[in-house]
Amino acid sequence: MHLVSFLHQQGPDVVALSAALPTRLPAARHTVVAAQRTGTPVLAGGPGFGADGRFARRLGVDAWAPTAADGVALLDRMPWPEPAVPGPGDAGAEAEYLGVRERRGRLVTAAMERLRGRSEPSARLADSALDDDLGQVVEFLAAAIYFVDRGLFADHVGWLAEVAAARGAPGTALPDVLDAFRAELHDFPFAAACLDAGHEVLRRPGRNGADRSPEGPR
Repeated sequence: MHLVSFLHQQGPDVVALSAALPTRLPAARHTVVAAQRTGTPVLAGGPGFGADGRFARRLGVDAWAPTAADGVALLDRMPWPEPAVPGPGDAGAEAEYLGVRERRGRLVTAAMERLRGRSEPSARLADSALDDDLGQVVEFLAAAIYFVDRGLFADHVGWLAEVAAARGAPGTALPDVLDAFRAELHDFPFAAACLDAGHEVLRRPGRNGADRSPEGPR
């Protein structure tokens, strides 16, 4: 790995790891492990690690800082205490995470077809949407499964609902997307729980699709 070779050659005091979105963190785990195997501590920062740094702790980084200034202060206090070792991952969640990533194309296609089969406004939305937009919803779902954190996905759905309402999107569009995903992931129990959490957010007063009940098996 190029990172390991670089760390051995250059011998930096720390590897600083930043992420704007939690969807990038599963892949970042490899960077954390590679750096720590060379004896180089990892400092994490950025909103992708969660407002309280909970995803940083789940990745087993050596330290987390909410701001750049906090990160500089931490550098002045090195060496840090030994980081908590992440516990063994949930084998079922890991299998679901990989399965959702593998089914990304199927999920996006199913959501597009569901939108086109609905009302005319939803059909126009499907025609104007990019695959990457729905693909990002899949990525947030996968990240929520990876961290076994339904709130991660629910929060993203809530943000999407606010954006959709501001754009005048039909209220059924987001529930349709979640229903399409659920039909494709009927054999993934935690993914289904995340999708249900997304529906719960949408049913709150003032949310897009608030008056619509989720479809699919229970």
